[in-house]
Parts: sequence; C-alpha cells; structure tokens
Amino acid sequence: MTAKVRAIARVKRGPFQMDDHNFEREKLCYEQNFLQARALNAQMVQLPLASITLTGGLWFGAGGIAHVPPVVSFGLLTLAFISNLCLITVTARIRIVFKSYLEKIEEFYKDGFVNGRSHNHCSPFLSEFSMVYMFFIQLYIAAAMSAFAAIYLYWPFESLSACGKIVGQSTIALLFTAVFCASAFVTFKTCQVAENGR
Repeated sequence: MTAKVRAIARVKRGPFQMDDHNFEREKLCYEQNFLQARALNAQMVQLPLASITLTGGLWFGAGGIAHVPPVVSFGLLTLAFISNLCLITVTARIRIVFKSYLEKIEEFYKDGFVNGRSHNHCSPFLSEFSMVYMFFIQLYIAAAMSAFAAIYLYWPFESLSACGKIVGQSTIALLFTAVFCASAFVTFKTCQVAENGR
C-alpha cells in the first residue's frame, strides 16, 4: 500500500509532488493524524454513555432518595442542566476537531479516503453532523427537563410569599431560558459553519 501511495505521490502535482524525505514526513503526519482521529472517534462514542450516567445519577439523587432537602434537589437538577449544556459544547468541539483531522487525512490520499457522506436524495438530512445534531437534541431535552423540575417541582424557597415565589421562579426560568437559547444558537451555528467549511 505504501508503494502505491508513494507512486501516486510522485506523479501527482500540488501537495503530492514531493521527494522521499518529504514523503516520509507527510506519511508520518498522516499516520499520527489517523491515530488521533481514531482517539477522537472513541471519545465521541463514550459521550452518550457519560451523559446518561451523569444525568441519571443527578436525577436519582434529586428525586429517588427519600428525605432529600428541596434545596439539595434544586442544586442537583441545576447541576444536571449545566452539565448537559457543557456536554453539548464538548461534543461540538470534539466533532469539529475530528473533522479537521479527517480533512488532512483526505488531503494526503484522496483516492483511498472514505468520506461517509450520503449521496442518497431520499435522506438529505443525513449530513456529516447529523449524529451529533440528534445527540444535541436529546441533551437539550434532558437539560430542559432538569430546569423545569428544579424550578417547579423542587423549588427550595417556600418561605417566600406567593408573589415572591412567582417572581423568583420567573426570574430563574428566564435566566435558564436565556442560557439555554444562547447555547443552542451558538452550538448549532458553529457546527453548521464547520460542516459547510466556511
């Protein structure tokens, strides 16, 4: 395989027009980029399990254990909300870096590169980032449920008056909503820009 790639490198122009020394250097970079891409792909596979474990554990701690003070449940669910948003950011970052490695791998030997893009017109929604988009939706649903439960099911400030309770819940709800919407906009916009190569 190396001999074939070397022959292609010698006859093609552009980035593939190089002597043996440069070829060995590029080959080494290719191998390291491939190993790094595999490591990033392994991290991507582990993220759903990490999110399920983290969110499920915090939910169980908030509502599955008897005699937990409301303030503790509120704090655990707020942590679940923040953690899900952080996991979304981590996933987006890993996927974007993973794409950059794939681009360098493809640049070295395009004829042997499998891009995995869907050419079936019946499934145009299956883009390069379709998997992470679906994962984002699940995490945003989990984050929204955590925020709702924290504010309306485990509100810890029951000593407030009825008016104070409404104002407090509305303020926290607006804060959570602002953070939620900002995260969704930035994440999806960043991934769309990375996917389109702009």
